[in-house]
Amino acid sequence: MKLIKIKLLLLLIICGHYIVSADNGISLTMHRANKLYKEYAYKNAAALYEVVLKKKPRNYQAQLNIANCYRKMNDMAAAEKWYSKVVENENTEAENYLFYAQALEFNGKLNEAKVYYRKFTASANMDKRGERKLKSIENRAAFYTDSSYYIINNVSFNTKGNDYGITFSNDGFSFVSDGIQNGYTSSEFLWNNRPFSDIFKIRSFDERDSVFTSSVYLSKYVNSKYNEGPMSYDKDGKILAFSRNAFYKGKVIRGNQNINHQQIYIASDRAHQWKNIKPFPRNNPSYSACHPTFSNDGKTMYFVSDMPGGYGGTDIYMSKNENGKWTEPTNMGIMINTEGDELFPWVLNDSILYFASNGHGGLGGLDIYTASIYKGEIKEAANMGYPINTTYDDFGLIYNKSKKIGFFSSNRPGGKGNDDIYRFVNIKPDLKMKIIVNDIDTKEKIKKAKVNLYDANNKLIGEYLTNDDGEFAYPVIKETTYHVMISYDKYFDQALTFDTKNMEGFEKLVEIPIYKDLGFNLVGKIFESNGQTGIEEVNITIKDVKTGATVFEGKTNAQGEFQKNLSNYSINQTISYEVRIEKQGYIAKTIYYSRQLTRSGNISLNEDIDLKISKLKVGTDIGRVFNLNPIYFDSGKWDIRDDAKIELDKIVKALIDNPSISIEIGSHTDSRGAAKSNTSLSDKRAKSTVEYIISKGIDKARITGKGYGESQLVNKCKDGVKCSEEEHQQNRRTEFKITKT
Repeated sequence: MKLIKIKLLLLLIICGHYIVSADNGISLTMHRANKLYKEYAYKNAAALYEVVLKKKPRNYQAQLNIANCYRKMNDMAAAEKWYSKVVENENTEAENYLFYAQALEFNGKLNEAKVYYRKFTASANMDKRGERKLKSIENRAAFYTDSSYYIINNVSFNTKGNDYGITFSNDGFSFVSDGIQNGYTSSEFLWNNRPFSDIFKIRSFDERDSVFTSSVYLSKYVNSKYNEGPMSYDKDGKILAFSRNAFYKGKVIRGNQNINHQQIYIASDRAHQWKNIKPFPRNNPSYSACHPTFSNDGKTMYFVSDMPGGYGGTDIYMSKNENGKWTEPTNMGIMINTEGDELFPWVLNDSILYFASNGHGGLGGLDIYTASIYKGEIKEAANMGYPINTTYDDFGLIYNKSKKIGFFSSNRPGGKGNDDIYRFVNIKPDLKMKIIVNDIDTKEKIKKAKVNLYDANNKLIGEYLTNDDGEFAYPVIKETTYHVMISYDKYFDQALTFDTKNMEGFEKLVEIPIYKDLGFNLVGKIFESNGQTGIEEVNITIKDVKTGATVFEGKTNAQGEFQKNLSNYSINQTISYEVRIEKQGYIAKTIYYSRQLTRSGNISLNEDIDLKISKLKVGTDIGRVFNLNPIYFDSGKWDIRDDAKIELDKIVKALIDNPSISIEIGSHTDSRGAAKSNTSLSDKRAKSTVEYIISKGIDKARITGKGYGESQLVNKCKDGVKCSEEEHQQNRRTEFKITKT
């Protein structure tokens, strides 16, 4: 019996040791998988997570990480499998509903995808991606409208690897590939265990043809042992901008958390294989900058970055080369960028931006979008539809100047490798724009009116005349911006900008009304602030903000009125004036006035600006006189916020305009909180306000500050009285009272 007990005890010890060892083994595997995951080695990490999940199938972190791995590697079947488990966790993050829905949509399960897009929308606060995706699914037929107008072919130089990012060069094309054995790159990209990508060049005998020469390695100086591409050339082919894992002069550059981000490099000295390479000055090792593309003149660069302050994952930015220095990057804005990823920008004729996005809706994965650019203003992005876009990743589109032949990249089925380059021909018939010119008042058609037609860059296309019916017709291109100038004797010139984005059918009718020249007359009347009585002998000075020229200088008549005839102005021109009003015994004020001249005749200043003036006396709150917005401070703080500076600058201007007055700045709180604390806080706010105004050049002898706390409430809301938030807000105020005139 004793022997049996001993054997049983030994068995328990051995089994216990085995269980502990097994647990330790799984923990170690999980640790290794997490390390690889953080290093973006998604393929190897996924393999280890598979091992962990066989032993611990409910390990949420392993489920989430393996789902993310397969999503990053574009294995949407596996991603769907694991996200289906992730979303079962009641504490899962909202974005996982989105990722699961995207995988379902990619795999053709639209009804199931809609369920999880709705869940994401309900849980994701202000993120609009779910709404856009639902709208895209409901309106899917719209993406197939132009499907018969494209002929698409897989190009001959694709490999079994990834080929993408094609761009025009001065002697053909360049593209990115990880499928060409070149003898330079032997290491693998841990993300997917593929070789690192390099840039290659190729020549086509004619851009209208589909016959290409063999691929040639671009440069041993540009291509390194890490990933290169995509890239862009300036119009002369003398400057090359390209993406690369941060690697310069033989050194790897790492940022926060030891991450080697993508960066942009600019190469010149083409004759020597782009040997002269320098980093783009706006690179930052703490975030990525990649996918550069030049404007026509090479002075503007569009690129992709995940820098702080964007709208989502990666956004598209632009930087200008001014006097040899690249400006601070400007985000291209909400018309382009979303909470998702925007990638692969390319600009045609400085007027149309093409880019890829997974945040705008679309057919699934990355879709290609187009947006018009005019004078830096971006029009709303439009999906290019099927067959340019599919449920797979479609990106990196470029067009020839005629917009008839182009190239893009896609991982759609039927290719030679994963990402392939495709050539397409647009056979859609030309569109026609028809202009009708008439008199705005009589509606009479104007024959022989001069029509000057310009492209998106204001380059003159041609000069034409309307026919006897006041009409003019011209062939146009879809997704293109045009500018028109109409001229006719004794009428104002009329300018119009329009695009063909939303054209229905093959003709766009544009009616342009023109105005007879009746002249412009600027009129105004100065009133007392507390009534409708006109004030005579008020000095009025009006200056043009743009030129600094004095437009009018004089006094009001007995009724407080003044007027000025304007010359050399035209319809739709914008006037911008600085109007200064002053009279002895009144508070002088300067008002900025801007208006577009939509009709000739009288222009009343009183319709748009406040021409009332207040008498100069002690106790007047000049904040009210100048219609200041409330001065806000962050809770418990007295630092001057940027929005408050805008309002305080109005006080600075008032003090400059009225050099005889002195003021007291009084800061007030509501009754909530301790009275002593409120007094102290308000006093600090008053004094910081004084310091700001003095910093703008105002003599400190003219301004004092005092905090009154809750001692001067303007309503019933004292301690113990229940009040609404609006009533409490009335007491939280800053006053600027005149103490000396």
